[in-house]
Amino acid sequence: MGTTDLQVAARVSSAVASEGPVARALWEERRLVRVWCMRGTLHLLAPSQFALYAAAFDPAAQYDATWHRYFEVTAGDMATLYEAFGEALDDGSPLTRRELGAAVTARAGLRLGARLSSSWGELLKPAARRGLFVNGPNRGSETTYVRTDRWLPGFSVAPAPDAARLEWLRRYLRGYGPASAEDYARWLGVRQVGRIKRLLAELGAEVTEVMVNDRRLHALTVDVAELSSGESAQSVRLLPAFDTFVLGHANRDHLVEAAHRSRVYRTAGWVAPTVLAGGRVVGTWEHRVEGDRVEVRLTPFEDLGSGVRAGVEAEAERLAAYFERPLSFYT
Repeated sequence: MGTTDLQVAARVSSAVASEGPVARALWEERRLVRVWCMRGTLHLLAPSQFALYAAAFDPAAQYDATWHRYFEVTAGDMATLYEAFGEALDDGSPLTRRELGAAVTARAGLRLGARLSSSWGELLKPAARRGLFVNGPNRGSETTYVRTDRWLPGFSVAPAPDAARLEWLRRYLRGYGPASAEDYARWLGVRQVGRIKRLLAELGAEVTEVMVNDRRLHALTVDVAELSSGESAQSVRLLPAFDTFVLGHANRDHLVEAAHRSRVYRTAGWVAPTVLAGGRVVGTWEHRVEGDRVEVRLTPFEDLGSGVRAGVEAEAERLAAYFERPLSFYT
């Protein structure tokens, strides 16, 4: 959750740590939900985004016969589990994993209860990604789950999956384009690139093919002029660990040079905080709140030049303002 707060701070200049903007949006205002979605990983989405994602989600493509055999369940078992989840969470009360497991065991039987206990996350994810439940407020150190339509009155999954899949692809290209079908497949967490190529074809004139570093990529046609203008060439940002911007593509040559890739995408899935200049990663950074100050330490991959360095220092000052403390900056 700490990295999500910093992702907001990198994009919203008025955010401050003491106000807990992400926690407030999640648990008080309910303008965000935390839920498993792309790649089966936890994300924060607006409720409308989640409704669209759940409509676009294709269970058969994500959870095929191989997956069912590995977890020793059938499609019928999963349907039984979905029904049991819905019944267990029907009154709108958040349940911990332990409480949800006990309730589902009572409804779905001991065999499925045992499978649930041994494969918790993986058997929960398909139900969450279909829109059935989202994370509720933590109870101490325990995660809770709430039924989505009880937590968000009026929530419903759009009944048009084909249209939802096209719109989800449009939104990906708006956020991450230019990109390839393979990039989108990696971001979404699917292996069937052929389906994505068909979706790109269905978008027709809405998508334009562009050349980037000798690669044929796709961008929304309405974005091509802006992307070609070079207006972002001087922009500098400090992005926190696991920032979504550096996780949107399978091929990341446009983001970071091969020689430095392992310094960004580290072992055990760790993604380092990055220094972004003109859309490329030019270094990493770290911060520490020490007493009444914020310490920011920069590790550049190259000579940044005075312009980029000034931008980094301005970003560090923004981070200090987020923590409402003076800055100590080191390289």
